[in-house]
Amino acid sequence: VVWKDRLAALERTCPNGTADWKCVGQVAGKPWPEAGGDASWGAVKPGHGPPDRSAAGLFTFAQASGQYLGRTDYARNDLDEPGYRIWANQLEQAVPTFTPSTGSAVGQMLSFGRSSFDVAGAIEANAGPAIAGSREKDALSILYPAPVATADVVLVPLRGSDAGGRVKQLLESTPGLQALSQNGWRVEGQPTITGVNTTIALDPSTNLPRAGVMAALRDVWKEVK
Repeated sequence: VVWKDRLAALERTCPNGTADWKCVGQVAGKPWPEAGGDASWGAVKPGHGPPDRSAAGLFTFAQASGQYLGRTDYARNDLDEPGYRIWANQLEQAVPTFTPSTGSAVGQMLSFGRSSFDVAGAIEANAGPAIAGSREKDALSILYPAPVATADVVLVPLRGSDAGGRVKQLLESTPGLQALSQNGWRVEGQPTITGVNTTIALDPSTNLPRAGVMAALRDVWKEVK
């Protein structure tokens, strides 16, 4: 999620006019004039959730890392590459806070405007409907990185757990599926709500690295932040 005036500046500065996470990381923390913007904007302020406590934050950091490395199937050893560490350090050190008062960087943008974050990572279910219903909707753009990473909701009840069985039954029921859909998730056979961009197709793959690499990303984030 990015303010449209900030996006226009980034598109003038980023290679091939593509405002992706690789480019954001390279200008993060710098004065906006160095990123094609206005001095009154201050420094370039990215935001996302804390990857050690937020699945959406970890997914954002994983996808951002994939955009820097140029592929989605990167491995643990790629995270030790000096150039990547410099980029990750610059990106994460420029985040004003990982625990904003509204609970998320996007929420902070919607509540406090441009003084909070310039660009923020989030999952569609959280950001899309919130922005669609906001007074700031005309001033913001939602970018879908290519390839798009997906977060799948998976329920795994413990064997023999009566409570787990009941939750599974509830979520597989029509009201359960409707509840997920009405809260911004894409659910097969259910209509999507305003803010979910169905023109963006999702790949069968999540376009995220393996679980072990995701765990290593959390450690990288703790080191560079």
